[in-house]
Amino acid sequence: MSMTPERAGEWRTAIPSRRWAVALIVAWAAAFAVSVVTDTGPCSPADPSVCGPDTGFAVFLVPLLATPVLLWLRPVLGAAAGVVFAVGDVALDDHLPANVAFGLVGAGCAVHLWRILSGRRRQRLLTAGDRVPGPVSEHAQPDSWDLVRVGAAGLLLLGALGLAGWYAKSVAVEEDRLARSVVVDGDVAAVDDVDYLLDVALGDGGARRTVTVPVLEPTDHTVGASVPVLLDPAAPDRSTLVAEPPDHTGWLSAALGAATAAALLLVAEVRRRRAVRELWVGGAPRSEVVVLPDGSGSVMLLPVGGAGGSGGRHALRPLGRVSVAFAVPRASDDSAVDAGGEPDADGEPDVDGEPDVDGATYADGPGVDGATYADGPGPDDELDLETTRRLEAEAVALFGQVWRDEVHWTAMLDDDDLAGLEVPVEQSATVVGSLHEGGYVLVVTEHEVLVPDGPVRPATDGGWQERGAAAGRGALDALRRTVTGADADGDAVVPADPGSIREEGPPGHAVAPGPVTGTVVVGTTQARRAVGVALVLAGLLGGPAWVRWMTEGDWFQALSAAFAAVTVLLAGARRALTEVRGESSGLTVVTGTWRYQVPWPSFHGVRRDGTGLWLAWEPFTEVELPAVTGGTDAGRRAEDLARALAGLAAHAGRAAGAEATVRPGHPGPAVRREPGPALALLVLLVVGVAAAWWA
Repeated sequence: MSMTPERAGEWRTAIPSRRWAVALIVAWAAAFAVSVVTDTGPCSPADPSVCGPDTGFAVFLVPLLATPVLLWLRPVLGAAAGVVFAVGDVALDDHLPANVAFGLVGAGCAVHLWRILSGRRRQRLLTAGDRVPGPVSEHAQPDSWDLVRVGAAGLLLLGALGLAGWYAKSVAVEEDRLARSVVVDGDVAAVDDVDYLLDVALGDGGARRTVTVPVLEPTDHTVGASVPVLLDPAAPDRSTLVAEPPDHTGWLSAALGAATAAALLLVAEVRRRRAVRELWVGGAPRSEVVVLPDGSGSVMLLPVGGAGGSGGRHALRPLGRVSVAFAVPRASDDSAVDAGGEPDADGEPDVDGEPDVDGATYADGPGVDGATYADGPGPDDELDLETTRRLEAEAVALFGQVWRDEVHWTAMLDDDDLAGLEVPVEQSATVVGSLHEGGYVLVVTEHEVLVPDGPVRPATDGGWQERGAAAGRGALDALRRTVTGADADGDAVVPADPGSIREEGPPGHAVAPGPVTGTVVVGTTQARRAVGVALVLAGLLGGPAWVRWMTEGDWFQALSAAFAAVTVLLAGARRALTEVRGESSGLTVVTGTWRYQVPWPSFHGVRRDGTGLWLAWEPFTEVELPAVTGGTDAGRRAEDLARALAGLAAHAGRAAGAEATVRPGHPGPAVRREPGPALALLVLLVVGVAAAWWA
């Protein structure tokens, strides 16, 4: 069965979006905050269990803390953990606000769990057509364990045993202390709200003495107040308040958490090995897809026939990602073949698919010493000023061509880098197994069987929503790219310098110029701007407030609070104040921190990556606009904005598809950079923090 773009659309929409997981994580955080803020009941000597150890809570703390993590990594387990904790909280905790908050989260997790399971069932039905008639390979099925996963599980089990032993020892020591301790009434002599200690005076007259005891909340106690103390005659320094017995259940929670993590790893490995054994012999469903390595040990699964533009947005988005443990040849003679299908003399694949002599192929032919430079002089040659300027100008022009997809990004690599470059190429493949999120599959290519390291996972959106966006770019250009064209100081780098890019090319894809519509203004989504405003207000108000009331004159705490406030403020400014304005005279880019005036002749171009845009100008400056629009058709609207900016640039005389003209020593007009609006906010914050400190 071929996974067409249309079937891929049904397959993707069967599972709830990961936004639901994000919403549940946010709801979990809100419920946690509600339970903490509203739990203000004082500790009581009459009932030490109020502030004392609670074994039941220690057990349910594991699913509580696991819920947000697993909701993102393992949605089914995360939703189940949320339901389990909600049930336990309602049954064991008499704190009504927490019951309501976590009850709602648990209900949301239950609905999310039902939607995931029903969606996976629908995905299985969509791919339950053709079946593999026989074994997927002539080689014996692999029966090896993942030593990393098993070893990690073993270490976690050892840690769990150690933590459990420490918990048991701590409880035994505490029981011995309680057996020999006596209750003595005392008067609070001093309150230390920094180290959370109380000095309590015990006895009368000449027998009066003072002991220091830990306290959970110093502000609940005043000097002169009477408190009962559990005094240990053998070790007075280990005395505690009767209302606040020591709580060692944290070690129990840690032990249970480590044991749970070990169990999850072992169960996942057992499931993987069983699935591989069952799929290897044949008889499982199969689906035809396109696979593309992502460079991190995984392959992306994409629909068939989507590169030509059919199938709508689902043709441009991967179905999922499969982490690959290792590959097994399909036949006994399928080994050491290169991209062109011909074996090399040394059994190693080449970039260009041609056999070589010594296992190293260069863009312009093998070099004598393994380093050939297409542009002439090598790195050790002396360059005069004119040659240096020429090379710098050529580097800037080449960067612009790469940015506009006029040449492949590997043109910026020298021969040494090209020789060792492993370039992923998309290819047709057959997925053997039940193709659904959370299921295990074998990926069978022309020559190999890719054995999974884990189940099918959702594909990350960043950079993978675009596929085959420009005609003639080929499969290599479908890679996700992030580029840096200069060093930290912004100095030009000649093309032979391998440090000038990050080995994967620019992000997203270049866009063709659109019609000129006058002034073009690109901002960000309302949600992102609202978050930015909230962060700016948090930095402006929270920083001075923290310095004034929480640091208590400690200069280190004050500096830490000021640094945190500056970080929050600048992050908010970037979200709230980022804006791009394109006019006939040039481009104005406000990033919050900086304001750039970019003449069109110095503008390299605009690229779209998902719902965001990337801009670049001379020499090698890049600016990202993460989310310029929202909604269901956000990608199309982002494309329209990008094409409008590219149209203005083309109208100004530097078309995105035109060949760049290199003039030695004559780059485009200078780009002006000046402080952005965040500077005023930063000054206001500094003044507020200083005033709070002196107050």
